[in-house]
Amino acid sequence: NLEMLSFLTPRVLRRVAHRIHPPRRSFRWRLALRSGHAHRLTDEPPLHDLTSFRWVSPPQGGYFADPFLVRRDHRLWLFCEELSYQEGKGALACMEVLPDGQLTDPVRVLTRPYHISYPAVFESEGEFFMIPETVQTGKVELYHAVDFPHSWVKVRDLLSIRAADCTPFFHEGRHWLFVPAIDPAESSSQLLLFHA
Repeated sequence: NLEMLSFLTPRVLRRVAHRIHPPRRSFRWRLALRSGHAHRLTDEPPLHDLTSFRWVSPPQGGYFADPFLVRRDHRLWLFCEELSYQEGKGALACMEVLPDGQLTDPVRVLTRPYHISYPAVFESEGEFFMIPETVQTGKVELYHAVDFPHSWVKVRDLLSIRAADCTPFFHEGRHWLFVPAIDPAESSSQLLLFHA
């Protein structure tokens, strides 16, 4: 009985303490890179085997999320969201992926007064554009690289719609945009497809 009491007491006290003062949990994404592999992510090794991936160290007091890889002039760039817990919002950062798989230090390339994430970077006719997630504005915004990869200017609002993680692609001479539209009044969302 004494052994059982010494075993249970700390556990019961922890549960009581957690109910009075629940532990604060912070949500945290992680990025990982794998280089030198000719096969797709879903090919061998199995998806649950992450030994061939190298984890990207997150910034102090925040995390990286929503990675996009872009190749330009034989150089590879990683764009991602950089969320700061202190600022309470995300900004967009960029790092170069060096030939040995190492990353340069992150540089913030786009900050706004509101949260931005999911830097969907794409090339069109030799120019680079970005459609970041700007769901808080109720608009889908388009940016142009005036000095790739570090300087971006807003071109225009593409759509007046609350949307998360819009994904552009070009196919058979036409630009397409997948738009996950959010309707807060209905607590629902739907996937829309636009083209131009």
